[in-house]
Amino acid sequence: MKVLWFANTPCSAAERLGLNIASGGWLSSLEQELKNIPDIQLAICFYHHKPEKSFVINNVHFFPVYRKSQKNKIRRIIDKMLYFKTICHNDKKEINELLNIINLYNPDIIHVHGTEDNFGLIQFYTKKPVVISIQGLLNPIKEKYFSGIPKNIAVKYETFVRKLVFLSIKRKFKIFNKIAEREKIILKNSKNIIGRTDWDRRITRVLAPESMYFVGNEILRNS
Repeated sequence: MKVLWFANTPCSAAERLGLNIASGGWLSSLEQELKNIPDIQLAICFYHHKPEKSFVINNVHFFPVYRKSQKNKIRRIIDKMLYFKTICHNDKKEINELLNIINLYNPDIIHVHGTEDNFGLIQFYTKKPVVISIQGLLNPIKEKYFSGIPKNIAVKYETFVRKLVFLSIKRKFKIFNKIAEREKIILKNSKNIIGRTDWDRRITRVLAPESMYFVGNEILRNS
């Protein structure tokens, strides 16, 4: 069986790419277990800040998809200014690149890790079976975004510089809302969900009521 992951981390390829990643260690552990199963061929697709060709490490195929990251400070500020208007446009462009990976690798099943990014949108464009794992959920966070410090207080004490470089609290919350709406669309149309906790099960019965729910526990990273 050919399995294709879409993940926010390159897993065991992080060292090859010169990345120091502390999060998602359980994914690398799951990768180690799966690649030892003779009947499974695993591939991992992820966004990367540099153009990079696909490569193979220990029989696992890696497909980096270039997501441009600006080094110039002025350019970064302009990107932040335009981000809210272009996020949906970027999704469409990136999904086309992800579909190219699917066509190239031709997996039997696609496993999307997390709903925070746009990976889950591929279910609208492929006939391959897709299952989505719950990691963090944006929509419950959105409801509690200002529960610790009220919005009017947070805005009152933020610096003028943050507003100047388009990092104001109002703007960040507006962008967060936009991404949370995308997550809601992904979950509402998901046919298969993997969760771990009772919270995962209960919240997906609300956000993804038509989906089949499967329990998948996490593997601890190496000590």
